[in-house]
Amino acid sequence: MDNSSYKMKIATAIFLPLLISACASSPLLDKNEDEIPNWLGEKIEIFQRVPLKNPPVEITQWTFNGNRVYYISTYCCDIFSELYSDGGDLLCHPDGGITGKGDGRCTEFFDERADMRLIWQDSRK
Repeated sequence: MDNSSYKMKIATAIFLPLLISACASSPLLDKNEDEIPNWLGEKIEIFQRVPLKNPPVEITQWTFNGNRVYYISTYCCDIFSELYSDGGDLLCHPDGGITGKGDGRCTEFFDERADMRLIWQDSRK
């Protein structure tokens, strides 16, 4: 085997697993990637770059007060969850925090939400 062929095999052995892992992303579950708002896609990219949370982050889409909203779960009891408008504005923190009841700005969210769709979950192990 010539030297260039040997170098190519070594490079492939080193970089192919890295390339595969870099291209593997956590699944977008119930929507096409084109349907995900840009701001939410950016948040997903950030979640994929930080260490895995326990429990893993999930993003669900809901109808709330007649509008599409996105709920981002929390990974711990004292950390606020986040509820965003379809346009990416933070509406409130429905749960979490010291009391576990969020920031109090959307206390009716869990009772009035409808039409749940799981959009994304961190499936890293």
